[in-house]
Amino acid sequence: MHYYKNENFFGFYIKEVDSVDTDHFFGGNEIINGAFCPNCERLLTPLFTIKVTDEIRGIMKFIPESLEIIPLFYCWTCDLFEENEIVFYYSVGPNCVKYLKVPKGKKVDGWPYKNYPPFFERIGVELIKYSRKEYQVYIDVCTGKFNWLDVINENMIIFSDNTILNNPCFIDNKGHLKTIKCPICCKPMKYLGKFGDSLKMQNKFIGNSSPVMVFHFCEVCCTVGTYHYID
Repeated sequence: MHYYKNENFFGFYIKEVDSVDTDHFFGGNEIINGAFCPNCERLLTPLFTIKVTDEIRGIMKFIPESLEIIPLFYCWTCDLFEENEIVFYYSVGPNCVKYLKVPKGKKVDGWPYKNYPPFFERIGVELIKYSRKEYQVYIDVCTGKFNWLDVINENMIIFSDNTILNNPCFIDNKGHLKTIKCPICCKPMKYLGKFGDSLKMQNKFIGNSSPVMVFHFCEVCCTVGTYHYID
């Protein structure tokens, strides 16, 4: 699995804050050109927006200067949800999205629940760096030295459903992650992050399950690949 490796950086977990005026955020009603689902013809649901700050550029070193944000979308209102294996791809540019490879599907009335919102409310967040010590705890869990219950009970690490730019072994102990290739350059895309349905939102992704969204990124081509699994 390809991911962003750095000797002194171990990824971020995402912490909700009271303010919505933050660089990075969940939800929001910002409309980006081209960000609609070609299957059900609804606007794609904005899940998370990463602002390409100097700190982010220091990690993702090949992002073009013109790219200021990485918007992460998904569509829950057509039958893409029925297959965990489905991946769809889009490229991002300055205030625009272009589809590259989208599986065919159709709108499903009343899914995932009645009066499904076009947007989720904006929630401001901070990106908190994992320390080297916390990173080692994760590695020890992944290799079987510790189990998650011990780690959580002893407060050895902040456990979050929402992380970016970290080692994918943090969540891949069940084999959910995929190795996918960029449809433009055909090189493996790097694991970018994952987002769960655990935020303090009035509405949820699908209402009564625990979906996890996974995103991969090709920074040379500015391509996003995304899929989900049910935890």
